Amino acid sequence: MHSKTTAVRRNHHEANMSIVNKPDAYYDADEGVERYLLHSMQPEVEAMFDTILDGGPPVRRLLDVGCASGRTSIFTKSRGVTELVGIEQDPRGCELARQYMDRVIEGDVCTVDVGVPPGYFDAIFLTDILEHVYDPWTTLARYAQLVQTDGHLVVVLPNAGHVHVALGLLGGDFRYTQSGILDSGHIRFFTLKSAQELLDGAGLTVCGQHLRMDQNWEAASSSPALTFFDGAIKLLFDDAKLPPGLRQTHFARKLNFLCQRKVEHPANNLG
Repeated sequence: MHSKTTAVRRNHHEANMSIVNKPDAYYDADEGVERYLLHSMQPEVEAMFDTILDGGPPVRRLLDVGCASGRTSIFTKSRGVTELVGIEQDPRGCELARQYMDRVIEGDVCTVDVGVPPGYFDAIFLTDILEHVYDPWTTLARYAQLVQTDGHLVVVLPNAGHVHVALGLLGGDFRYTQSGILDSGHIRFFTLKSAQELLDGAGLTVCGQHLRMDQNWEAASSSPALTFFDGAIKLLFDDAKLPPGLRQTHFARKLNFLCQRKVEHPANNLG
């Protein structure tokens, strides 16, 4: 029984490591990713990167884990990054990314040898990748060791605590989709609380947080299962009566974290 379970987990893990299951149109739409040379496809990521630059030394070496075609990170080349490295499993993404990144490693993000010593990078992006791997806890902890002590990690996760998912469950509906929070390639799901626990377990401290919020109820509600509940919640949402904590927890589609490694304080020597 144990060996059979292990085999099932391994097969599921290997099938969902990265964006290898994305359709060809996902890459065709990139148009060579020229439009992302100055601005990221994810404005929250760009904002967090600018926060890094505003508050500390320049970022010269950056690693983008699960880089796809590079469209999330190539804007950093115009912000002072001189060595932009990507890791991607899908050959299609690698081919596009190599046009703009200094080095692209094709392989499994959980096991690939990056070929650098600990603390090599000034910053690391892990955007929309950890939900695709079987063991995001070990994977995140592994990459945390590759950033220098005063460096930063940008971690982006879909929010499984979103109202559309939570109320869908109350209505008996949990339906995978082609993209979004319930993307069929997601094998791990995180709420705001469990995402923070993931970061803490990897030895990281959160120094900034950007939540991609729904701006109106129409954007938040996209499941037929919400029809029973939407009247009361729509009133709260539109009148801004939701407590800030509840709004952040249940109306943010993306959880965007700016992190640093925890400072290890040596034990006091009382001898």
